[in-house]
Amino acid sequence: MNGEFQFENVQAITSKGFNIDPQRGMVEAGNLKPVTVTWSPPPGHDPNEPVEASIILTLKGDITEQVKVMLRAYVVSDVEDKMDKIDSTENTQI
Repeated sequence: MNGEFQFENVQAITSKGFNIDPQRGMVEAGNLKPVTVTWSPPPGHDPNEPVEASIILTLKGDITEQVKVMLRAYVVSDVEDKMDKIDSTENTQI
């Protein structure tokens, strides 16, 4: 038997920079369906603060089930690594 999946109220997470693809689809019994979640910091985002959001995933087959999916993202920077590599005797720009 095939089943359906759908992420509900996607707008609630897109306003925080998250995207889910695909947002809905079919899944054959016993198979997996890859779903990609991406994040881009929204305008005005403080890079020192994580962004959190949640979305409901509805699964329909023999029964209907809802799962809350929690998302968390934060900016990772390698500025400290670059600073460690700067030789103090050189004029280096980052």
